[in-house]
Amino acid sequence: MTEPVNPTGRVANILAEVWDEIESQYRQWGDQDHTPDYWNAILGEEAGEVAKAVVERDGKGYRRELVQVAAVAVNAAYDWDRAPRFLDLHDTVTKVLESILTTVFYTMAEAETAGLSLAAANRELEEALEREHSLERGAALGLVAAEVLRRMKTGKPVVATEEVHP
Repeated sequence: MTEPVNPTGRVANILAEVWDEIESQYRQWGDQDHTPDYWNAILGEEAGEVAKAVVERDGKGYRRELVQVAAVAVNAAYDWDRAPRFLDLHDTVTKVLESILTTVFYTMAEAETAGLSLAAANRELEEALEREHSLERGAALGLVAAEVLRRMKTGKPVVATEEVHP
């Protein structure tokens, strides 16, 4: 009978890589303070990168993305321990819309100041929205999907009613 392989050294090396990634994310994004819905969107994006690496048969990318998923999960758990809270669907969608409208206002004001044509201003706006709000849209859509599933399971109407929007 052979003895089991002791993976302690390998696991310690992987955890060190996760720690390095956590520090890298902190340097890039600073102290992150998000709701679980937002963390879910970030994790979903990272998991999508893992899936992409699998489809592309990119072993290095696969492993790199797994480390990033682990780092994001640790950051999300840390954030939860520091300030546990959930936002409801209405609050999250309102927050996303306010953020998007702010981006629209400032981008269009900058385009006007720069004397850009309407077409050029629209391109600038599309780029700004994609760059700055892809995660927020993902979080909002995830919440909407979760609410639809909850309603389907409980037999409540899926479409907006007076009950949802008094």
